[in-house]
Amino acid sequence: VVAVRLRYVQQRSRDLARLVEQRTHELTQLQHQLEELAYSDALTGLPNRRMFGDHCRRMIAGAQRQGGGFALLLIDLDHFKDVNDTLGHDAGDALLVETARRLRAIARQADVVARLGGDEFAILLADAGGAGTAGIVCQRICDAFDAPIAHDGQQMHTSPSIGVALFPADGQTQDALYKSADLALYEA
Repeated sequence: VVAVRLRYVQQRSRDLARLVEQRTHELTQLQHQLEELAYSDALTGLPNRRMFGDHCRRMIAGAQRQGGGFALLLIDLDHFKDVNDTLGHDAGDALLVETARRLRAIARQADVVARLGGDEFAILLADAGGAGTAGIVCQRICDAFDAPIAHDGQQMHTSPSIGVALFPADGQTQDALYKSADLALYEA
């Protein structure tokens, strides 16, 4: 009787250990999904404003340690509201998804492309402390929007407005850098 009870307890212990392992795995997967939802834009898959802020702070810290610089590009799509109003929100979503794809294609692996909200995107250009590199990337972005974006039999034409701020010349904190790029975007 004792041997039977011992085997039962041992089997029950193994079953519980497997259950705990399974639940731990499920909770870990759920945590990863929640983190992804918290830090990425659901429509485009790009980092969202929150993750962008983390990347920006890391770039500032790295540039301060190494004495380098980087550029912040803020990008708005011209006439985005017109697309939503005339062609519908599905067309606007398609435009945002295609914008994300085109910006990712331009950015290097070390750069960060993010969607900050609405039709506002940002790129952190790593190792781009000078205006020359930022200017080249801005031209590539403008060129990428020469071709129309097709959606549901319609051709959407848009162009980007871009504001650029250079670290450390235009700001040495995330807020100062963002304000400088936002002012430049407003002028654009």
